[in-house]
Amino acid sequence: CYRDYLKSDKDVFIKLFGQIRIETLKGVITSARLQNAKYDLIKLFVVSNHPLNPKEIIEQIEPNKVPRGEGGIRQLISSTRKITRNILPGGINLIETMPNGYQLASDLNIITDFSWFIKYCKKANNESALIKKARYLQKAVDLYRGDILVSDDSGDKIGVALTTTYNRICHNIVEELCDINNQLANYNDVHRVAAEA
Repeated sequence: CYRDYLKSDKDVFIKLFGQIRIETLKGVITSARLQNAKYDLIKLFVVSNHPLNPKEIIEQIEPNKVPRGEGGIRQLISSTRKITRNILPGGINLIETMPNGYQLASDLNIITDFSWFIKYCKKANNESALIKKARYLQKAVDLYRGDILVSDDSGDKIGVALTTTYNRICHNIVEELCDINNQLANYNDVHRVAAEA
């Protein structure tokens, strides 16, 4: 269902709302294959704007899920690369090694559902026509398919922070979308949006 976001073989759509899903033109990896620490690792790299060294990774991922020490992080990164290798262009790993740590591959165009969620929110804020504003808000709501999975409330700092932020934003969008539909006398849409929320 995210094929509209994929244009080339280097596009990688990472869905974090609800259950994780990684999709490319070559295939899909679902949450069933990316469990526990692999999921947390990808989530951590998606929100980081710089390479992360093993110590930073260990600090952010729940300790009981990560093999101990730098060797354990290398093992986790290696197993994550193996799982994602078949859906990526030849020779490119999802996670690349940098001199100062690891990051998502710079050769790939990483697209996430929550980055598009924010883009639709910004487009809606800049739109004065109610019908167009409602269309952008609806697109944002359509991407929000459940909270970002918090894998463990005692250690998943990033998941808890993202879930809290996006849950609040989505709640505000739903209220605004219902209000706009009410102003436009689209009462069926008011009911539908409220029921889906």
